[in-house]
Amino acid sequence: MIVVAVPSWQNAAVASSTFPQTCRCGHDIKHPLVHPEPKYTTAGWLMLLLGATPSPRYAQFVCSRCSMILGVTKDPKILREFS
Repeated sequence: MIVVAVPSWQNAAVASSTFPQTCRCGHDIKHPLVHPEPKYTTAGWLMLLLGATPSPRYAQFVCSRCSMILGVTKDPKILREFS
């Protein structure tokens, strides 16, 4: 029996009213090539450079192949994975 761990961000609610359901490659938000990228403030980047771990403001779901944005979330469960 094979057990696959699914990251919590794959089950999260994403604000996608202005974003497409699939990217140019045909991947949706649950595809393994689509991943969340954290977005930090300027102060957050400064903290990263100094070795601290800040919380991102939001995360964008981006396709690794075509770099198309498929959604944005501010869900604390997802953002906690980056801090």
